[in-house]
Amino acid sequence: MKLKMLLLSSVLILNGCAIMSKSECMSANWALIGQNDGFNGNGSLMQKRTQACMKHNSILDNEAYTRGYKKGLKNYCNPQTIFDYALQGKGTYQSCPMEMQNNLRPYYNAANSYYVANSKLKSLEDTIVSSKNKMYDSDLKEETRKYYRERYNEASSKLNQAQREYNIAERDLQNFKRIANFEY
Repeated sequence: MKLKMLLLSSVLILNGCAIMSKSECMSANWALIGQNDGFNGNGSLMQKRTQACMKHNSILDNEAYTRGYKKGLKNYCNPQTIFDYALQGKGTYQSCPMEMQNNLRPYYNAANSYYVANSKLKSLEDTIVSSKNKMYDSDLKEETRKYYRERYNEASSKLNQAQREYNIAERDLQNFKRIANFEY
C-alpha cells in the first residue's frame, strides 16, 4: 500500500511540474505568453514550452513567441523594474540584452543585497522564536528539547552579525536610491 501511495504521489508531483497543460497548449496566445515570459525577466521558456506542448501534439508558434518575448523583455529591462523585482528576490538583469547589463547590474545588486540580508535576518529571528517556544514545551522529550535549544543558541549566535549585515544593506540601499533618484 505504501508503495502505491509513493508512486501515485510521484506521478502527481511530476504532472504538477509541467510548464503547460494540454488545454493551455491548444489555446495558447503565443505572443502574449512570450511577452509575459519576457516581462518576468527569467529568460526565455520557449524550449520548455515547446517540449511540454509537443507531448500534447501542439506546436508553439516560434515567431509569435519571440516577438512577444522581445516586447516583454523591453518592458522588463529598465532600472526600476530590475530594482523592484530584486527587492522581492526575483528576476535578474542577466536576461536583458548584453549591451544593457552593465547599466542594470547596480540596480539589481543594491536591491538584491538588501533582499538577501533581510531574508537572512528574518529567518534567524523566526528560528529563534519557534525554537524558544518549542524548547519549553513540557510534552517534548529531553532529546527533542535539547535539539531546539541548540537551534536557538546557534541562531542567537548569528543574530548580531545578520543584524549588522542588514543595517549595512539597508544603508547602502538608501544611498543607492538617493543617488539613482528613486522615489519611494
